[in-house]
Amino acid sequence: MALASSFVVAQPIKKYVVGVENIEYLPFYDGSGVNGSSYDGFSRSLLEMFAKHHNLQFEFYTLPIPRLYKEFVEHQHVDFKYPDNPNWNTNYKNKYQNDIKYS
Repeated sequence: MALASSFVVAQPIKKYVVGVENIEYLPFYDGSGVNGSSYDGFSRSLLEMFAKHHNLQFEFYTLPIPRLYKEFVEHQHVDFKYPDNPNWNTNYKNKYQNDIKYS
């Protein structure tokens, strides 16, 4: 009788930086904390559940809205911006890149 063994290799967790607005918009989100890294609310819970389900890890950075756009569009220091909309700041986005994907 032959024994078959299978090895489960854990996939590395992919890490992404999510840029969020440093404003309070409860209950959806609150990024208005003093230290610049505090981010709470429904959106964070939802995004973390999504990340866990897909073996991802999200780091949240709260920034003022104009700087957040600059870090996302120009410098690409954040992987995602939340919230965002294809109709927001279209001229600015198109000036630097036009390959932002929305789902």
